[in-house]
Order: sequence, then C-alpha cells, then structure tokens
Amino acid sequence: MSAVKDIYRARQEKPFEDLFDFCARVSPKSVNRKTIEALIFSGAMDEFYPNRASLLASIDIALDHVSFFFKSRGSAGLSWGYNLLH
Repeated sequence: MSAVKDIYRARQEKPFEDLFDFCARVSPKSVNRKTIEALIFSGAMDEFYPNRASLLASIDIALDHVSFFFKSRGSAGLSWGYNLLH
C-alpha cells in the first residue's frame, strides 16, 4: 500500500512526464521494478509511450540512471522535488 500512497503523493505535486520522471519522483523503497512492470502491463503508463515493450525495456535504464544521478550527488534518496530532466 505504500507504493500507492507514494505514487499518489508525487502525482499530486504535478503529473509525471515520462518513465524517468516517474522513477525520479517516487521512492525506490516503495516502488520497485516489479511495481513499475505491473503499472506498464496495466496500461497506467501508456500516456508516456504507447509501446509497452519499449517501456519495459527502459525500466532498468531509468532506474540505473536515477540511481547513478542521486549517488553521484550524495543524496540519500530519490524524488522530493528535483526534476531530473529539467
């Protein structure tokens, strides 16, 4: 249930722009690869890109990119107001 709350909280701030924005703004403690896969399979991320296979193939890239970005900045976690893309 914490995944739903975390996604809802981040979505209330502003709509997600794409998969990378989603991964950057939700906590990896509550939303993991399996959760993201379920959201893609359910069609919840079709707004980002209609090809679900491409979204599935991008999960690891998005998670690795966000993880590297925050580790290199010395951040203890993801999200909390920083837009990775802008």
